[in-house]
Amino acid sequence: MNLVYLFIWFWLLGIGIYTAGNFIYWCLQLLSDEKRISFVGCYLKVLKLVNEEDLSHQRLLNKFVQRSLRADGVFILHLISKNAGDIITSDIIATLWKNFLEDEAEKGREGPQAPTLDDVDGFKEQLDKRPLN
Repeated sequence: MNLVYLFIWFWLLGIGIYTAGNFIYWCLQLLSDEKRISFVGCYLKVLKLVNEEDLSHQRLLNKFVQRSLRADGVFILHLISKNAGDIITSDIIATLWKNFLEDEAEKGREGPQAPTLDDVDGFKEQLDKRPLN
């Protein structure tokens, strides 16, 4: 009977060590800007949507990952990649990339605009959300 408990104890210890290692791996993947950019960039390079040598493509890729997807979006893409596969992940990333490029082109046509005083840093939305006492 003691051998069963000993086996269960080592089994749970092994699972705990594996879980801790996996948690550290995911944290390092998500906290590193380079890892996030390379993860998304690999899919875009395979689809030939980004040229590795073109500096403007690199800037757009950095902006896409850091401002559009951010860490939580890349995390979701990692989960989709692990659970649904690379084909679905590449389709999703390609669609997000095309939408991002369309938004950037639209912003470029409008030209730079200064925010109104009511909407600096979303201040107006914050005021609208506060309950009146």
